[in-house]
Amino acid sequence: IENAHPEFKNVIVRRLLPDKLVLKADLRKAAAQVRSDRYYVVDAEGIFLPEPKNFPDEDLPVIAGIGMKLSMVSGPKLRGIEREKLDKALSFIRDISENMSLAKHKLKMVDTSDQGNLSFFLDEANVEIKIGSSDFKNRLGTLVTVLEQLGTDFSKFKYIDLRFDDPIIGPR
Repeated sequence: IENAHPEFKNVIVRRLLPDKLVLKADLRKAAAQVRSDRYYVVDAEGIFLPEPKNFPDEDLPVIAGIGMKLSMVSGPKLRGIEREKLDKALSFIRDISENMSLAKHKLKMVDTSDQGNLSFFLDEANVEIKIGSSDFKNRLGTLVTVLEQLGTDFSKFKYIDLRFDDPIIGPR
């Protein structure tokens, strides 16, 4: 059942005598959407849910840069570098959602094009935020401080680079 319907997890089938089967299952919750030839919804474990969409869902962050047409993959199932990129992006999405200081900011997009450097955009700002490939929780703490210092006027800035000990803010 789980193979045929990836939207379910923890499926339990019980036989109820004399002639019934009882199914119990949990429905997977969408965590993000992968941008490829279409928008493919994934849960927090990286399982692709059925029925890709032609347009992005406004409520889910977009993961870009996976680098392959998912319609050409059966399932779709990712392996190797593409799987690592997806797992890293989902780990980052989990970390940013757990950071209560960033709760008022909505994550718009995570770019995984450069395997060694994850970058992302928040909904209210057209500023690329470069965060690297590890230590997301500490770097997000630094981002909170930077955002407090910058205020709400992001139009003057092109990027915020959190990969180093001291954050770098690039002007437009």
